[in-house]
Amino acid sequence: MTENNQNSVISVLTGYKNTATDKITVISSEALLGPQQRIIIRHQNEEYHLRRTKNGKLILTK
Repeated sequence: MTENNQNSVISVLTGYKNTATDKITVISSEALLGPQQRIIIRHQNEEYHLRRTKNGKLILTK
C-alpha cells in the first residue's frame, strides 16, 4: 500500500487528515481493535496482545 493510499484509509477510518507537516499517523482505538476489541501485534518475532478492558482502558501484554 502506498503512503497516499494508507493515509486515505486512515482518514476514512478515523476522520483524521494527515497534513504535510504531520509525521505521526493517528489511528483511533476503535479502528485499530475492530469489533473483537483486541488485536495481536507482531514485533521482532514476538507477539503482543492489545485489548480494551470493560472499563475502556487499553492493555498491552506479551
